[in-house]
Amino acid sequence: MDSLFRSKKMWPFSSAPKTSKRLPTVSIGDVVAYWGDDAGWEFTDPVLLVDCTLFDNDEFNESLVTKLPMVRHWIAELNGEINNAVNEYASASKLHTNCHEMQGIDVSELSASNLVDICYTATDDQWADFAINVVLINGRIDAVYGGD
Repeated sequence: MDSLFRSKKMWPFSSAPKTSKRLPTVSIGDVVAYWGDDAGWEFTDPVLLVDCTLFDNDEFNESLVTKLPMVRHWIAELNGEINNAVNEYASASKLHTNCHEMQGIDVSELSASNLVDICYTATDDQWADFAINVVLINGRIDAVYGGD
C-alpha cells in the first residue's frame, strides 16, 4: 500500500517539473534590461534617463527597444499637454502644481498595443508618496490617474 501512495501519479509532494532558467539580463544596443523577482524586467532609457519596467511581462520582448524613440517623440511632442494634465490632477487632489518630474515608465504594453504608463512624482514635502500617472496610447493621452 505504501508504494501506491509514492507513485508519481498519487504522491502530491513530487518535485515540480524543471523549467529553463531565465537570463538575468538582456542587452540590446545601449539598453540593458535586468530581471528581478519583485519588479519583473527593468532598464533605464538611455536618452530620457528614466527607469522603465515591464511589470506584466514574463518574457522580454526585444521589439519594444525599437519603439523607444517613438515613445520619446510622444513625450516631447505632448510635453505641454502632459504637464497640464498632471497639474490639473494635482490641483484637484489639493497637491502642489508645477513641481513634478518623470519617475518611471511602464512599457509592459508597448509592443502589443503602443501603450505606455508614465509615472510622475514630486518631493516628499510636496506630494509625499502620491504619484500621478499619464497613459499614452498611439501618441495621445488616454487617461490620467493618481494614488499612493
